[in-house]
Amino acid sequence: MTKFRENNFSAGNIAGVFTLGKATKEDLGNIQYKRSELSGLEGSQDQQKIALNNQRNKLQEHGEKFTSDCWVIYKRYERDFKDALRGSISSKMIFKDKILKERASNTSDLLSLEELKDKANTLLRRKPDRIDVIPTIDIYEDISSIEKDGIWGDIIVGKADVDIASLIAKLNNSDWVNQGRKYLDGDETCPFCQQSTIDNNFRAQIEDYFDESFENNREKIQSHKDKYSTLSNKLLTSLYQIEE
Repeated sequence: MTKFRENNFSAGNIAGVFTLGKATKEDLGNIQYKRSELSGLEGSQDQQKIALNNQRNKLQEHGEKFTSDCWVIYKRYERDFKDALRGSISSKMIFKDKILKERASNTSDLLSLEELKDKANTLLRRKPDRIDVIPTIDIYEDISSIEKDGIWGDIIVGKADVDIASLIAKLNNSDWVNQGRKYLDGDETCPFCQQSTIDNNFRAQIEDYFDESFENNREKIQSHKDKYSTLSNKLLTSLYQIEE
C-alpha cells in the first residue's frame, strides 16, 4: 500500500495539491529538471553577455587608442606631409580610416622617411624648374614615308624584250648607257666607242629600252633623293636649335 502511494501520489509545489498517477509524477520530475537546466543556461547566458560587453569595451578602448596613436604620429611629421595628406586630416577618425585603407590596398614599395620627405618636397613644395617646350618636328613622317617607299626594293632597268637589253645587262651598267643617250647626235659616231656604229635602228632600241616606265621610276628616285636631302637638313637644323 505504501509503495502504491509513493508511485501514484506526490505533493506538488502548491500546498495541499497532490498529483495522481505514476506518469504524472514522472512528467513533473522532468519539468523540474528542465527548469533547473534552463536556469543554468540563463545563468551561462548572462555570463556570456557580460564577457561580450567586456570585449566590446576593450575593442572600443583599443580603437580609440589606435586612433589617438595615428594622430600623434601624424602630428610628429605634420610639417613634412601636411600638404600630401590634405583631405585625410580633417579629423582623427578620417585619418585613422585612411591609414587602414592604405594598409589594406597599397602595394607600393616601402620607402625610408628621408625618401618620403624628399618626394613630398619635390612634388608639393619646391617650385618646379621651367623647361621650354620642345618644338614639334613635323617632318619625321615625311622622311619615314620616303624611307618606306617600295621603290627602294626594286631594280630599275629598261625593257628586257629589246635586242640591245642583253648587251646592257652584260655591261651591268644601264646608268652609264643612259647617261650616254644625251650624246647621241644625228651622226653615226658612237659616244661610247667613237666608232661609226650608230644607225636609226640602234637609236630606236636605245629609246625603246629606256621606256616611259624606266623614266618615271628614275624621276621618282631623283625626286625622293632631293626631298630626303632637304628634309634631313631641316631636321638637323631643328635638332641643333633644340640643343642650343
